[in-house]
Amino acid sequence: FPLPRELGGPFGVLRSNVAINMTHSDEKLQHMPSEQRNLNVALVEDIEQVKSLGKTVAERIVQSIQEKGQFMSWDDVLGRGVQGLGDKKVAALQCAGFEVIPTEAGLLHDLNQLGA
Repeated sequence: FPLPRELGGPFGVLRSNVAINMTHSDEKLQHMPSEQRNLNVALVEDIEQVKSLGKTVAERIVQSIQEKGQFMSWDDVLGRGVQGLGDKKVAALQCAGFEVIPTEAGLLHDLNQLGA
């Protein structure tokens, strides 16, 4: 997956102060099953465990998925304009091991929502 600007991805260059702040040692998050590390199916409780994200931003992420459908990529996450979710918090999600993987069930749901 592409890394955001702060981590030297296609959006920019590494900023050491961001990389230092993105460390995470929460055992709950480290032992989360891989299907829950998919941002598209993660619970608010899973997302809010990430350092620098709180319950409010986690709720907004889940609400965006429920209202607008699954995220298709990290670019989609950033482009969606979720209030309080910018490059640094996306980098924190990535460093915590979250991925953006559209699921078949989610894609079918998105199509049904669009009336296709």
